Amino acid sequence: MSVIPFQHVQHLVQQGKRLDLQGGGIRCLAAGHARQLQQIGEADLQEYRISVHSTNGTAFSIFADELGETAKKLETAAVAGDLNYINQNHSTFLEKADKLISAIEALLEETDKSNPKPAKNKPDAETLQKLSDACKMFSMSGVDEAMAEIDKYNYTDDGGLAEWLRGKVKIMRFSEIADKLKEVL
Repeated sequence: MSVIPFQHVQHLVQQGKRLDLQGGGIRCLAAGHARQLQQIGEADLQEYRISVHSTNGTAFSIFADELGETAKKLETAAVAGDLNYINQNHSTFLEKADKLISAIEALLEETDKSNPKPAKNKPDAETLQKLSDACKMFSMSGVDEAMAEIDKYNYTDDGGLAEWLRGKVKIMRFSEIADKLKEVL
């Protein structure tokens, strides 16, 4: 069975539509979501569980069921404290995630080239305020919503802010984002 079952994504690319599905789930996963997972030790088992749970949800939301099932099994193992299962299956999980991410990145690049985003000077203050508020409340859905709006445009005069925000959102540095936006707003 293929690790990359997303004919629906390829269909959207062929139709020339943006791939901002499921609140940015595809872009979220492709941005390195699964790559953040590292080989673990007992001390960070809870953090590992949270990471694979997040990957599990994102994978299922974009119909990458095989990756989602693998993440689900790793999450169950983390809850049970089964380090042997995790250590035996983690590298296979990362390989599957990397294959999926590489394929998604290629599709995103293709669709972005054939459907360039409109240009804008900088993100609007209202959207930045929504992002700041979501970060202060640690609301992932609020952050995703604000970033989906920010990601609709290419910015010509934002001093790299949008790219910086994307990078910090990837690693969930919400406090840093809120602090930076306090300076900007």
